[in-house]
Amino acid sequence: MTFLYISNLLTVLIFLGYGNFINSLIFNENRAVKIQIFDIFYGVIYLSFIAILINFFFPLNKFINSLLILFGIIISIRVFINLKNFTEAIKICFYVASISFIIMLLAHSNRPDAGLYHLPFISILNENKIIFGISNIHFRFAHTSILQYISAVFNNYLFLDKGVSLPISIILSSLLFNFYKNFKLNSKNNFFLIFNFLISSFTILKVSRYNDIGNDSIGHLFFFLIIWYFLWCISKSKNDYKSFYVLSLFSIFAFANKIFLIFAFVFPIFFLIWTNKYKYLIEKKTVILLFLLLCIFIKNIIISSCIIYPIKTSCISSFSWSSVDKKTHSDPVIRSIEGEAAAKGWATYKGKGGEISYSKYNKNFTWLENWKETHLIYTLKKILPLFLLIIFILSVFIFREKFKSFKLTNKDELFFKSIILSLLVGIFGTIYWFLSFPIYRYGYSLFVSMIILVMSFTMNFYFSDKNKIGIKKIFEKCLIFFIIFVAIQNLIRISNNIKTDYKDYPWPKIYAFDERNLLQKNTVLYSFKDFNIYKPNYRLCMYSNSPCTHFSNIKTQIDIKKKGNYIVIFPRKN
Repeated sequence: MTFLYISNLLTVLIFLGYGNFINSLIFNENRAVKIQIFDIFYGVIYLSFIAILINFFFPLNKFINSLLILFGIIISIRVFINLKNFTEAIKICFYVASISFIIMLLAHSNRPDAGLYHLPFISILNENKIIFGISNIHFRFAHTSILQYISAVFNNYLFLDKGVSLPISIILSSLLFNFYKNFKLNSKNNFFLIFNFLISSFTILKVSRYNDIGNDSIGHLFFFLIIWYFLWCISKSKNDYKSFYVLSLFSIFAFANKIFLIFAFVFPIFFLIWTNKYKYLIEKKTVILLFLLLCIFIKNIIISSCIIYPIKTSCISSFSWSSVDKKTHSDPVIRSIEGEAAAKGWATYKGKGGEISYSKYNKNFTWLENWKETHLIYTLKKILPLFLLIIFILSVFIFREKFKSFKLTNKDELFFKSIILSLLVGIFGTIYWFLSFPIYRYGYSLFVSMIILVMSFTMNFYFSDKNKIGIKKIFEKCLIFFIIFVAIQNLIRISNNIKTDYKDYPWPKIYAFDERNLLQKNTVLYSFKDFNIYKPNYRLCMYSNSPCTHFSNIKTQIDIKKKGNYIVIFPRKN
């Protein structure tokens, strides 16, 4: 257990080091004057893209990863030597590492997605440089997130294979800590008081277990962060280039986690429009942002032939590894239709079994009645605590504050417009989510942010804030109660599993879909010279020999060839 805690602490330091060091180079700032929680986010993003760049040419093996980790430790030491806020920086490291340690201890990986494609893809990154058309053996490899790249880096000689479970826990813990800190420090009006309280409460209560952390969760939490940062910059008149850069950087990262969060790009675009800072587009530093986007698109094209899979119009069908119109399991048209049907509750549809096609199920709201009985109920259960909190907030304000007439000053006008924009993004995003892929985990940041923005707007413009300090104290006590409640839940989970014996105890289980967590010995499904494709002997691939897929039928659908030093997997011609 001691090594797990030390590993979390080192990971925080590495992210802080990379974030502070690279941002100092980009903005020519006095290096290591001050450490902030945002430095962890910067470090995660920069190291993720460094991993993508390396994987274009090399596998992310233990040797290369160890060099990256060693460099991160060295620069973090240099950063901390010259710190002016040393005590505050140590507190950030301690809090984030401690939260992450409790979340990780004796936990399962995210199921089933981690076993289906998160961990198998990490294993591919550790064993191979980028493989052209890897989506042809498992279509979900085209859905992989940038999180898999940062996770792959932490398989090194220091942490070994189990280190791949560290980054997502640190990212989650940093975001949780950041939202709580925002509540403590940035609640000077009713809007941010309510917004920060609801975001903090929702994330603490609903996104604080390791086995809930997937590509979706981190992307959605970054979407919350983007909205907060956008509104904060507008309210503080922080219209400098760095604000635009950070807003764009976070938006790129959210999109790289979940393509559904393409809505995040609305915020840096309107930041430019409203601040009339179009010159930022021709800043030299903006090339970095465009380069990061280009890296994502090139990686996507190499993996699946599509800029954004499974959108057919974004695919380059002339590439040999393209599965467009090939009628294979990874054909983007097939996957788009089946994915939409799955999100609309196809699995529980009473008329399934050949009575209706996926296409017909998706059209004319045929799916609606079935969806209401399944996904809608699940979604309402998930956001029920949010509605209860809203009722609580309304009660507090009605009894402690006075109503006021809506009055917009010149000073508030731009902030008002920024709230309306954020609300419209949530509304239109929710409509698109509902019509296309109405499953909770795909779009909850859109409708949750919409609800929170409506509540924050109402409290800010229709209630006075004379008793704001007293109300903040009430909310602070609630947050502390929520933190204790979640901590007790985790301690009960740990207590129930403390005597469980498994491989890599007490780290999260990454090797098998069972209690013992034994490394699987996969069966060879397809061979090409010294390159093998495997299938799992038991349920899911998890972290094991790669590439691994549970789609056994692909052996009749693919061919493999070598171009230069790169493996190309392409659909077999009929």
